[in-house]
Amino acid sequence: AEDVSEIVDQSVKEAKIEKKLTAIKNVWSKMPVSFDCSNPDCPLLGELGEVIERLDGDSLEMMGMTSQGRFIEFCKPVVDEWSGKLRAIDGTLSVWTKVQANWCRLEPIFMQSDDIRSQLPDDSKRFEQMDNQFKDLMVDASNNSLIVEICCAEGREDVLRNICDGIETCERALNEYLEQKKKAFPRFYFVANQALLDILSNGNRPLKVAEYLGDIFDGVKTLDFSKAPDTGKIACGHISKDTEKVAWAQDLYIEGAVELYLVKLEEHFRLMLREELEAARNAADNWEMDKPRERWLEDYCSQLSLVGTQILWTEETHRVFDEIESGSENAMKEYKRVNDDRIEKLIKRVQTDLTKDVRNKIITIITIDVHGRDIVEGFVITKITDPTDFKWLSQLRFYWGLCPQGQNLVSYTPEDQKTSIIRICDWCTIYCYEYVGNCGRLVITPLTDRCYITLTQALGLTLGGAPAGPAGTGKTETTKDLSRALGLQIVVFNCSDQMTYQTMAQIFMGIAQTGCWGCFDEFNRISIEVLSVVSTQYKCILDAIRQNLATFSFMEEDIRLISTNGAFITMNPGYAGRTELPENLKALFRSVAMIVPDLRFICENMLMSEGFIQARPLANKFVQLYSLCKELLSKQMHYDWGLRAVKSLLRQAGTLKRMEPESNENPVLCRALRDFNTPKITTMDMPIFLRLIKDLFPGCWPDPFSDPDFEKVCIGTAKKRGLQADPQFIIKTVGMIGILGVRHCMFIIGPTGCGKTEVWKTLLDARKEVGEDGQWEQANPKAVTSDELYGTMSKTKEWKDGLIAVIFRNMSKEMNGYKSSHIHKWVILDGDIDATWIESMNTVMDDNKVLTLVSNERIPFSPTMRMILEIQDMKHASPATVSRGGVLFINETDIGWKPYMESWREKMDQVPQSAFYLLFANYFEANIEAVRKQF
Repeated sequence: AEDVSEIVDQSVKEAKIEKKLTAIKNVWSKMPVSFDCSNPDCPLLGELGEVIERLDGDSLEMMGMTSQGRFIEFCKPVVDEWSGKLRAIDGTLSVWTKVQANWCRLEPIFMQSDDIRSQLPDDSKRFEQMDNQFKDLMVDASNNSLIVEICCAEGREDVLRNICDGIETCERALNEYLEQKKKAFPRFYFVANQALLDILSNGNRPLKVAEYLGDIFDGVKTLDFSKAPDTGKIACGHISKDTEKVAWAQDLYIEGAVELYLVKLEEHFRLMLREELEAARNAADNWEMDKPRERWLEDYCSQLSLVGTQILWTEETHRVFDEIESGSENAMKEYKRVNDDRIEKLIKRVQTDLTKDVRNKIITIITIDVHGRDIVEGFVITKITDPTDFKWLSQLRFYWGLCPQGQNLVSYTPEDQKTSIIRICDWCTIYCYEYVGNCGRLVITPLTDRCYITLTQALGLTLGGAPAGPAGTGKTETTKDLSRALGLQIVVFNCSDQMTYQTMAQIFMGIAQTGCWGCFDEFNRISIEVLSVVSTQYKCILDAIRQNLATFSFMEEDIRLISTNGAFITMNPGYAGRTELPENLKALFRSVAMIVPDLRFICENMLMSEGFIQARPLANKFVQLYSLCKELLSKQMHYDWGLRAVKSLLRQAGTLKRMEPESNENPVLCRALRDFNTPKITTMDMPIFLRLIKDLFPGCWPDPFSDPDFEKVCIGTAKKRGLQADPQFIIKTVGMIGILGVRHCMFIIGPTGCGKTEVWKTLLDARKEVGEDGQWEQANPKAVTSDELYGTMSKTKEWKDGLIAVIFRNMSKEMNGYKSSHIHKWVILDGDIDATWIESMNTVMDDNKVLTLVSNERIPFSPTMRMILEIQDMKHASPATVSRGGVLFINETDIGWKPYMESWREKMDQVPQSAFYLLFANYFEANIEAVRKQF
């Protein structure tokens, strides 16, 4: 009986094995493979996802069979044959897909770029051989459609491995070539490899290279080629990203290798800006006689008219100290009156009808002027008469003179020419003439002053800076503002857990060789393994600066060193996905505690620069309202009463003020505070909020600012879309325009079915009706992984683009369907927010307006682009995210269920429509409360 049961048992197992084996044989002997024949010269393997999934499963089955011992003796040759075939398919496909990916990436570079072919002749020939072999192999393979025959053909895997090795050799040579170019012009370290290859392959076509200038020089959009519009060989000026045009005193002739003429261009920028600054400084002496300052500033670019003003303020203050020493007691009071008078003239100028460029320029100068006036006022109150007093020495002071010798200062000006020397406490530097554009400056508060002193002292001690504090306290912006004040390039990186020590090494090599600053936002999102290597990398740079070296060894490579470089890390404490910094890394950075800034001071200054005369009392009301809102309203996740919210609302108030320059200022600010905050207030909080405004502005209740013509367009558009023109729906649609006017990123929040999608779709259609063309693209960030969303770098340094990166690049560069005629380009992200993906958007959502990718590509957010996040709530958003966007909150009751029913009813025929309405009104609407309670 035992023998019988053993035989039966063996038979059952053999039958199972035979069944499985037959199934595998049948599947794989007929398994087809598709080819993509869009390129007739070289068919490519099609989608292999299902094949590889099946292969993994069946390979495991075969491994299970071979371990069955005596049960497979009856079919061992067949098992061995198919195990071998599946192994061969697996090995061949893994090499094949790798070769195909590398070939697709490198073929346009080696076969179509004349520049690369002339620079790398041996590797181009090698690639040509590999290219011919690969094409022959692909044509041969595509004649057969069965995967077994294609992959198990004799010698196929060996041929593929040979091609793979050849292509990888070419790629290594290409990377070394790119590395040489980066060392020749170190700003290339901050450009993605694909863009760099584009620049190099178009090196003898300056007009094509000019498209990438914005990636290389932060403030520049393009050059003025009006003297050679066809060839682009002569440049006579440059144009900023914010449309400021700067003419040069001397033309630049563009010739030679691209990296060499870009080095010449960088030097030329600095020399031309220095010459313009000298002209501005000399003309400033005649403010009182020849051309008053409010007119003088129009002759020079924003950045230099500001530096000229600061140089004169420093010189005049020193002169006042000398007068006090000579016995003139009231000299400081008189100088304070001079400052007041100059500011008042500028404020009057802001209220007139000006171009955007001139207005921004005047607002920037008012912002810094008010700080200068406050310093002088402080000297009057505290009776400071000594120019060696710390209150004076702790200010950022600008002097005009020859570069001091023997202090190892980096200067880009010839030794015999004067330049701007900047001092703060015992730290000194030379103005670096990096063009920043007409981008405005921050209000300088006592906190900003302290931050400036701490960061500059850190540089004096050869350390980095580490501003830390809650969201919206100005950590990154203050660092950027200081770099703009010094005329120094700063590159902001949004750190993420995708960053490796290799990507950080590339960034540090760029920082060391350009002498720029690197600002690493959310630095503690980088994984701890990478941070421990980063400490060694940055320490290497700091040691070289301490030893005053001109070149040093970094990651086994000799590179140049410009000692103005610095690294600054900003961190939010205690958020999800953050790591504690290693002690050896902490020791390289001097920490700066950034606390909540003085909002009253910032409000007053911004109101003044926006043209408000009664700035102080209005600022008090503004700050009082926001502090009461924080205390008395419910604690909603999307409420933000911080610095970013204040800034955007003040911009809106300035716009309203310019519409009615002569009217009373109280109603103007009251309207701004009421109309631009109500879209985010919940139904429950609305009565409290409106009551607070009535109490702060008694007897003042202006009509809401309305645009009846556009409202009619919205109503017509809603009806065209088959929707109901519900008053609340129209209010939300029109309200969205106000938010998009001051915020480039916004959240539409509300429960499912409250009409979030229809609000933005109706608005965009309505804007098209009034002649403003637009385009939108929608994505769900939760439907893909973080790597698929932003892109990822493989171990072979191959960059794979992500969903967001592609959308942003298309919109920013106006390609693949996007045109310059599109005034509205909207990215719609429809999906829940969580810390893992939204935090990588921080530099897009704040004033940096740039998407930084791990590939070192930096995609700027153009003025016509907006990002709209359509979400249900902000439960999982950090305060850093909440403060970065405007909010349109749609309550459940705002639009309600009735418009849905009406739209559906209108699709019926006329007869059932009226019958349905009667029945619905009698049975459902009349008993709605009972229905709600019982069901």
